[in-house]
Amino acid sequence: AWHINRSEYAAAEQCFQTAIRLAPGYAPSYVNYADFLRKAKREPAAAEVLRDGIATATEPADANHALGLLLISQGDKEGALSLLKEAVVLRESSARFAFVYAVALHEAGRLEPSLVILEGALAHHPWDRDSLQTLALYAMENGQPERARAPAERLAQLAPNDPRSRNLLAQIEEALRE
Repeated sequence: AWHINRSEYAAAEQCFQTAIRLAPGYAPSYVNYADFLRKAKREPAAAEVLRDGIATATEPADANHALGLLLISQGDKEGALSLLKEAVVLRESSARFAFVYAVALHEAGRLEPSLVILEGALAHHPWDRDSLQTLALYAMENGQPERARAPAERLAQLAPNDPRSRNLLAQIEEALRE
């Protein structure tokens, strides 16, 4: 970071490479280096670094997740889904990984699997706002207001003064009365 802040990019890159050489099992070094490369518009090199991290790191979930996001930006949805799923499998404790995977599934037209992933994430993280809201919205999109009610109610409990949460719950209640 010191070298980057001083616009000493070659020195920064050497530091990233040294970090990986000294601790090849530490996934954040690969992720940080890949982020540096991506910002420098060197996406193929960033992908290669992340693949090395997946193969080498002792806990590669972060590298899987980062490469999945990179592949999404490059238009490789199927490759991205595989990596995002692997990140969730490797780190079940990450609500964020599950949320991102669920959104990617939804964007790929796989609504039901997306709902299942969100429900699983909420079993571990029952108060994750992003997952609550997204589950409620996706369930409504899927014509399942009964499935949307519980997450919308929890979301409204978390943010009782948020008009969007109250509005979402009201829409779900209206759909249930129809």
